[in-house]
Amino acid sequence: MHQGTGRPVARARHAALVAGVLTLAACSAGPPSAPETRTVTVTPTYERSTAPAPELPERPEPVLDTGAVNAGHPAATAAGIEVLAEGGNAVDAAIAAAFAVTVAEPFGSGLGGGGSAILVAPGEDPVNVDYRDVVPASGVPADFTGVPGLVAGLWHLHSERGTMPWARLVQPAIDLARDGVPVSQMLHDQMRMRYGSGAVQGLEHFAPGGRPLAKGELLVQEELARSLTIVAEDGVDGFYRGRLAAQLAKAHTSLDAASLGAYEVQVSPPPRGQFGEYTVLGASPALPGPGFIQLLQLVEALDVASTTPGSAEYVNVVATALRRALRTMKNEIGDPAFVDVDSDTLTDREANARLARGLGLAGPDPQPDPTSDPSPDPTPKKPRPTKKPKPDPKPDPTPTRTTEPEPEPEPDQEPEPEDTETPPEGPGDPEPPPGDAGGAWEPVPWDEEQTSPGETTHLTVVDSSGLMVTMTNTLTSLWGSRQYVGGFFLNDQLNRFAKIAGPKNTPSPGRRTVSWSLPAILVDAEGRAVLGIGSPAGERIPAILTNVLVRWGLFGQDLQTAVSAPRFHAAGRALDMEWSPGRGDREKLEKMGYQITAPIPQNLYFYGSVQAIEVDWATGTVSGAEDTRREASFALAPTPTD
Repeated sequence: MHQGTGRPVARARHAALVAGVLTLAACSAGPPSAPETRTVTVTPTYERSTAPAPELPERPEPVLDTGAVNAGHPAATAAGIEVLAEGGNAVDAAIAAAFAVTVAEPFGSGLGGGGSAILVAPGEDPVNVDYRDVVPASGVPADFTGVPGLVAGLWHLHSERGTMPWARLVQPAIDLARDGVPVSQMLHDQMRMRYGSGAVQGLEHFAPGGRPLAKGELLVQEELARSLTIVAEDGVDGFYRGRLAAQLAKAHTSLDAASLGAYEVQVSPPPRGQFGEYTVLGASPALPGPGFIQLLQLVEALDVASTTPGSAEYVNVVATALRRALRTMKNEIGDPAFVDVDSDTLTDREANARLARGLGLAGPDPQPDPTSDPSPDPTPKKPRPTKKPKPDPKPDPTPTRTTEPEPEPEPDQEPEPEDTETPPEGPGDPEPPPGDAGGAWEPVPWDEEQTSPGETTHLTVVDSSGLMVTMTNTLTSLWGSRQYVGGFFLNDQLNRFAKIAGPKNTPSPGRRTVSWSLPAILVDAEGRAVLGIGSPAGERIPAILTNVLVRWGLFGQDLQTAVSAPRFHAAGRALDMEWSPGRGDREKLEKMGYQITAPIPQNLYFYGSVQAIEVDWATGTVSGAEDTRREASFALAPTPTD
């Protein structure tokens, strides 16, 4: 049944939504080869369904002063805030924001992709919902497209916890697609990159006359609006059995009726482990939540609290723990419907303290962990540190110069002179480079096959009842497989079977692959959500989130400071840094054996966009941080109307 609004109301809502977007922003290849097929018996799991219209439950008593939304694009934040203002809960707002961001960031998430979410409500058991893409009945296709899970996942969340009509939650996305959403700097940049230019080639609404829309121009997606309308009217059935299912099957041989009909959402308790004074709830396998919790515990056990944030010693501790935890993520994680994953052991604080004592801090080591625990003594190297702020030292004023990749000129323009100035250097965190991450910059050529950050979009929502949702949705690579169907792009999630090859990560029909998405929620001793967090950035996600959580949870930095702090990623001896380190720190790291690349050009968007919300239960207040590396925005909800 259709519960959408009439055109005048819809236009009014769209105008208000675009106004909200602008306000929030101011504040802050060809068709795939036919896969080899084999006969597989797949039993459909969905019965014909219609949009549910349950009797609305009583609104829970507010225990916080307000709700909040932190999303990767202002349009998504505005859609979620509007829902909270109307009395919807965090799940309602997350669904509306998730659909809206698919319109604003078609390169990162969409109806052709999937995602995962963690839900925590006061007095209830936390829940992890995995609705990522799975291997179709015919196996992994040449373009790595999996059976999309986004619509099924959001439908499941709505069926379990939603309070507002389903069609109402899809409507903001329909309005944005039909009437237009302003193009962001990132979308403009991505349409000019090799992957993006190939993806939008021939799509006039993205690149009229072959020239990508400029920042601020309206992107109108009429075909996507029609597909979203089908989702609003027919729900999950319209996508997996109805009109959209027929389009998908016609466009892609692997997305046959049996594979679409067999799609299932995975629901499980999230893995948990202690970190600082909190319990971390991570994403359930096949996502590497257990390995991420291990990473945090290793960093803590390696006595990161005795270092200075951003210093060579700090970077080396995190990099050493990261190398070991990435090994866990690649070798010990898989789809629990097919393999056993010992999450309890991987997240055991005492076991990881013993493991940490075998990790050498002399610098990168091709085999950084021992073959066995060196000691049965479970005592950490020092007592758990308290949250005491530790100021960073002032930077050394001596500048250096580096060489960045040559900018790629706009069509019919001459290249601009290269700007190679880097910020002043010194111990600890350096100053940000000129024109901080919130500004505009020229795209540069790069090998996307090798250096693509992987692409997702993250959002975190909390309502006044204390219900928190943290959600990561993705097409996997930028623009997914670049196959365009029904106004949206299909995922290439199944490439992770090869890119994260491990003994527990092998493909078979219906299986989920290991990936890097890491939505997480930290809870207090009473199980109440204290911090929801997540980020895009592919394999860099674990390091990004660790840097933020260590600064916030162990050093006592405020959330905005922790989110804005410089980021880095270590892989073997390679150390990629967002900002150039100080001269002294660079020398120390190079003597340890690190091969430093810094600064990484900002327009590559390698270092994500952390969407985090913090709850102070002592005062009943909610706060958040804006990550200016992208157009992300945070907003508090107004008082709900009756």
